Amino acid sequence: MDVDGVALPDNWVLTEFGTLFKIQGGTQPPRSQHVSKKKNGYVRFIQIRDFASDEHITYIPDTGKLKYCQDDDILIARYGASLGRICRGKSGAYNVALVKVLFDKKQIDADWVYYLLQSPWFQEPLFQVSRSAQEGFNQSELYPRLIPLAPLPEQRRIAKDITIKTSRVRAVREQLGLTQPLLRKFRQSIFAKAFSGELTKDWREQQTDLEPVSALLDHIRVERKKLLGKKYKEAQSVDKSDLTKLPMGWEWVRLGEICLLNPKHKADLISANTAVTFTPMPAIDAKLGEIVDYQERPFDKVRKGYTHFSDGDVLFAKITPCMENGKAAIARNLKNGIGCGSTELHVLRPLLGISAEYIYYYVRQEIFRKRAEANMTGTAGQLRVPVDFIREHIFPLPSIKEQAYIVGVLNKALERMNLIEGLADKTLLECERLPQAILAKAFRGELVEQDPNDEPASVLLKKIREKKK
Repeated sequence: MDVDGVALPDNWVLTEFGTLFKIQGGTQPPRSQHVSKKKNGYVRFIQIRDFASDEHITYIPDTGKLKYCQDDDILIARYGASLGRICRGKSGAYNVALVKVLFDKKQIDADWVYYLLQSPWFQEPLFQVSRSAQEGFNQSELYPRLIPLAPLPEQRRIAKDITIKTSRVRAVREQLGLTQPLLRKFRQSIFAKAFSGELTKDWREQQTDLEPVSALLDHIRVERKKLLGKKYKEAQSVDKSDLTKLPMGWEWVRLGEICLLNPKHKADLISANTAVTFTPMPAIDAKLGEIVDYQERPFDKVRKGYTHFSDGDVLFAKITPCMENGKAAIARNLKNGIGCGSTELHVLRPLLGISAEYIYYYVRQEIFRKRAEANMTGTAGQLRVPVDFIREHIFPLPSIKEQAYIVGVLNKALERMNLIEGLADKTLLECERLPQAILAKAFRGELVEQDPNDEPASVLLKKIREKKK
């Protein structure tokens, strides 16, 4: 049998939906009768939302005139955003947003019907006949639609096989759902080891030429004084009494000691028409740590009222939810090395060989973002991380050589994690598609083998019609 280019098994038949099924609408008592606790003479009121959660259980007076369903009944969401959702597993009185599917459960397998209604045979025409998601469908539109009918023994084999396969898909999906939290935890763990010195302990013991950070800081102070001129202020010494002990050669420093914060491009050194990279917040990919959507604009168009940055600067979002989501990046490949963008970014420009990647990975830590969030200022809805928090934040600094080694280890580890995450995301997407593929195959008659000893569906259909007379 060939239907719209799909060949159905010879012992199947096509028939109208209304030949096999009837639908029965629900009831809608006034909201004033709804209560949240069970009382004598009340029955549970079943709504679409109840099939996702029991968080909002509602009861209504049992008048005896309501429309009732049992756990094994099948219901269809008839309008709204849930149009076509197939539900079962609840008992009570169902509302007008649901219809119950009535059929002879001795002649048609209930599990098979449950899956058939989720398949393209039912779902695709449903959206075609529905005048709108709000108006939903009615009997006159639904009943004439053609659907396949398989022999009863095959219905049972199909339903059993779908249940097994979809259960396996669900199990895989649940396992994949754990991947993100595990990777997130591992990512933060490796950050913690990197910035405590634990990650490079063995490497450090093999080094004989590591310059102590104290010498590097002396050079940086000279550089900062030269760059800031009259704005230069000597950094206060760090109180280490409450800080953890760092490896030998490391130092606790303030971020403001080793970076210029939110520097401005000098307009007199850049032509007004010089092409620069303009970077709105959505152009920053938090996962890649890069600017991924380059826009070119003349410098004169963006030099006022925007954040300025250059190649090698670290960008950090200072407003929620961007800061909470880890929006941070290293500015690279800017047009003419110059960038301007959202004012909701802090810019950290590393001084005198300090690794931008080392700082970038540090600010990507959840612990850093939580501290930043705790120090946000402003009014509700307008909270931002103040520049003083960045300037005064105390930061563990190793030698330039060790910074480079740490960055190399982190790059490799995060590259592997990103690969795993990408494969998990791809597999999860395939798992999302697989149930519909299984259903489509099942109701083309391709999921299980046909048994020539099965009573043909044509005979079953005849019995159903005779019983309805």
